Amino acid sequence: MQLKNKPVIKFMDDNLFNSFLFCEGEKLYLSTAVSPNFIPIAEEILQKSYKIVYYELNPICPICGQPLNKNGLQKFILNKNKIIYKQKYSCKCCKYYQTTSLETFIGKYCNYTLEIKELSLNFSTISYSSYENKANYINLIYDVKMSRQTSYISQSALIDQYLDKEEKRINKLIKELNIKPSGFYNYDEEFIKISKEIYVRMTIIDAHTRLIINDQIIRREDFTKETIKKYFKESFKGLKLNTIITDGYSAYPEIIEEIGAKHHSCTFHIMQRLMLPLQKHINKRNRSIKSLEEKIEKNTEKIEQLKNKMPPKKGRAKKTDTKRIKNQNQRKKLKVENDRNKFKLKQIKNEVKECLKYKEKISKIFKSKSIKTAMNRFNKLNEKFDEMPEIIQDFMKKLSKKLEITLNHTKNRKIPSTNNLAELLFRVTFPGK
Repeated sequence: MQLKNKPVIKFMDDNLFNSFLFCEGEKLYLSTAVSPNFIPIAEEILQKSYKIVYYELNPICPICGQPLNKNGLQKFILNKNKIIYKQKYSCKCCKYYQTTSLETFIGKYCNYTLEIKELSLNFSTISYSSYENKANYINLIYDVKMSRQTSYISQSALIDQYLDKEEKRINKLIKELNIKPSGFYNYDEEFIKISKEIYVRMTIIDAHTRLIINDQIIRREDFTKETIKKYFKESFKGLKLNTIITDGYSAYPEIIEEIGAKHHSCTFHIMQRLMLPLQKHINKRNRSIKSLEEKIEKNTEKIEQLKNKMPPKKGRAKKTDTKRIKNQNQRKKLKVENDRNKFKLKQIKNEVKECLKYKEKISKIFKSKSIKTAMNRFNKLNEKFDEMPEIIQDFMKKLSKKLEITLNHTKNRKIPSTNNLAELLFRVTFPGK
């Protein structure tokens, strides 16, 4: 069945279409209202490569108000890979000259479209990459000839505008979601190299909302106790403040107490101070274990070789059978050496096992669900202080002095046990580190 009133879909009136682009022989004229991004689309639709000419709609002389006349073409290399032309104009009356401007799409004194220039910055919002790699990606995907330097300049020119826009967007979102500082904050710093100079990045992030409260980079020589104190005071001004989680830098407790907050020392960093020397000690003992096992294996092979060379017989060897006596003595000596090595091996393995057992018991202190359980575990462990390996004793002495600020998370479940959130932020924003 055929419809009587068949609908007619008309996307664009021909006159309107022709006012923005039209063909004249081998030339395709585009008005300044048409983006250069349309050029490859137009050539694909028309199945032909044209000499692209940009022109202005009804250009008027700004001096006398008379219509301008065409006055030749100016060559322009778009994105340094596509030759196009700009229509030039002149006024016979005023001797005024002008060239078609594409500044809506292309910056002044530049060959690249704004979209291409933004790509370097856009790649940075997805993943960390060098400027050279960004330029290579753009060249590969969009077939343009962009250098590393252009990638750097483009991003540098747009970054402030982008950050301002993002900051406004995020602040608007924070207000809409009614996100407010929790009072519990992770603080950490990392040392980074910029233009061969050492800088310190100081960062405060809300432990619960994950809002970055302050993120600042200063020179290494300016990183002092007074700088940290000033940084904290400025960062937390007007904010709810309960607890600050940090690593074990000795200046933190005094500074944090002075600004009226509780200090919690990251349990990961505490365990790290135990694990670094302990792991070195264990690695050393493991090397001894490996060496002893190799000696035992080597001696066992020698014993078997001696047995095969001269199989043992019942009874004593005759005094005249010097070769057999020598063989027996060699085997006996190797067996004694093996027994001694096996005894040493057992001792060292027990020592390593004991160190790991104490490490696990210390770790359980920080994993406790209440302060009572944590203190009971610490006290019970400390009762065996004299039986501990020396390396564990040294750690327990240091831990006993800072025990209170390491167990705050067992008193208040809102306090994170570690400073891992700040570490994660650093890993995401500076993956090279």
